Amino acid sequence: MRALGVPVGATKYPGYSADPLHGFRHLAADIAEFGSEFLSGDARVLLAHAPIDAEQRAFAWRVQKAGYVGDTAKRSEALTLFRRGEYSRVVALLESLQDPALLNASECRALVIARQRASQAEISHRVV
Repeated sequence: MRALGVPVGATKYPGYSADPLHGFRHLAADIAEFGSEFLSGDARVLLAHAPIDAEQRAFAWRVQKAGYVGDTAKRSEALTLFRRGEYSRVVALLESLQDPALLNASECRALVIARQRASQAEISHRVV
């Protein structure tokens, strides 16, 4: 429905009812109202949307996987550590991520700053 330009919330499916057949009735109504491309079109719209949908699903899986492998928790912990000024630990955590490409712009900037400050702290410890 997204590929056909149907606004979110405009469909009747799935609907919620104690009658299990209502879901099928709602689906039939949505296909009748919005599905002419699906029923009788040449599938150009759907085929054009397929790569976009695949990309969105792949990204959603990467985000979900980041939670499973602990990257999401590490990113959260790194933010806390950054606020405490524990820059070496921030660098270690963020550099250990399995999918660092998921870092957002502010996390990337925090990593750059943490590297700089950790390096400065290391130099100042050597001098002292």
